[in-house]
Amino acid sequence: MRRFLFAACVALAAIATAPALAEPIGTVGVRQFALSVPDRPQPLSVSLWYPALSDGKTQAIGGSGVFMGIEAVPDAPLSEGSLPLVLIQFGGLRAAPGLGNWLAADLARNGLAVAMIDPPRLTPDQAATAPLEVGHRPRDLSNSLTAIAAMPAIAPHLDMRRIGVIGFFLGGTSALQLAGADIDPDAYARSCDSDAGNPDCRWFKHKGVDLHAIDLQSLAASRRDARFAYAIAVDPELLSSIDSTGKDGTGAPVDIIRLGSPSDNSARNAPDAVLHGNPAARRHTISAKSPFSAFPECTAKGAAILREEEESEAICSDGDGRPRSEVHNDIAGMILRIIAGRQGNGTGIDD
Repeated sequence: MRRFLFAACVALAAIATAPALAEPIGTVGVRQFALSVPDRPQPLSVSLWYPALSDGKTQAIGGSGVFMGIEAVPDAPLSEGSLPLVLIQFGGLRAAPGLGNWLAADLARNGLAVAMIDPPRLTPDQAATAPLEVGHRPRDLSNSLTAIAAMPAIAPHLDMRRIGVIGFFLGGTSALQLAGADIDPDAYARSCDSDAGNPDCRWFKHKGVDLHAIDLQSLAASRRDARFAYAIAVDPELLSSIDSTGKDGTGAPVDIIRLGSPSDNSARNAPDAVLHGNPAARRHTISAKSPFSAFPECTAKGAAILREEEESEAICSDGDGRPRSEVHNDIAGMILRIIAGRQGNGTGIDD
């Protein structure tokens, strides 16, 4: 069904002047490498997913005891032609790497080159500097794009006129900033004073971190990057700390996807402050038990491992909600339709 919907959108987008995406293909390649970028003492871990020429042997990429890996052909030759490029950033301050590989592979299967940018893993003793990650992570995406565009083995295969960014959770906040959203440092400092949408407050409190005692003014700097033609944010964090997106009319088109019940008014109304002033912004809702439905599918022992490590078993539990694979299909299908509309000079959809 996902491929049918996408093919239909491609047919409609072909009427417009911009080129549409490719038909779905079978073989997905992946290349994994480290990128040295400014302002980071350690390289970023990057995986590039793409339509591949080779039908070589696939391997499970990014699997663990908790999460299932995603099948791809390592270092396969890139397909001919010029591929639209999407950068993805997934997770919050302490997220594991590779959580968005399932989406990267699906988008690659549908004709896109996808760079998964994993931020550095924070250690417990970095809690005091962790709030500054809100500014570092959109820069990671911009700096990664600059580095990828300079790679002679990769750049010739990319259409640098068609670049987008997709973010989940704090990565969604990064995507909004790249599209033109502004972070209000004072609002962020207040985000742990009450239930204001900062999921890291318990961790900060446990580590004795007081946001009011940290110099957060660097977060106010604009992270807008005009190279990104559109931004898609899935359950973005810190919406109460954002002024607006594209309030001066120069921001990139934005789509915000909320995971939850379609009847949940808070899920549909929460992005209003972010959407204000951006006529090209849209919001959507996908039915899901919880945001954990956007995590990879878990192994048979995943929940038990989480329990042993005193982590939340909810990460692997969809309860009486829809199967995780079904939610993944809906997320990928909606993102493909949005991209087809954005690249076809459309304005997206409002679900």
